[in-house]
Amino acid sequence: MQRCNGLISAQDIKGKKIGNFEENIRRKRDSLTGLLNHASFHTELAQSFKFAKSRKIPIALLIMDIDYFHAINHRYSYEFGDFILESIAVTLK
Repeated sequence: MQRCNGLISAQDIKGKKIGNFEENIRRKRDSLTGLLNHASFHTELAQSFKFAKSRKIPIALLIMDIDYFHAINHRYSYEFGDFILESIAVTLK
């Protein structure tokens, strides 16, 4: 951060805000899939239910389970398992 006569430039502030925003995104999302992490999912879910209830509008929730995923990792490799998770995340997005 550059200071001129003790002042911080608008560009420095903008850069810091972008950095804070990106850090916030990293804290809320899974690094592999980019989907919300467990804690962020529950926060978003609660907010969505509250919003839907206040507006008296319907809401839906899709829950998926990948059966025997642990076996996929062991049989084919964790790298292949990561590929499968990323592919599923892309489809869900």
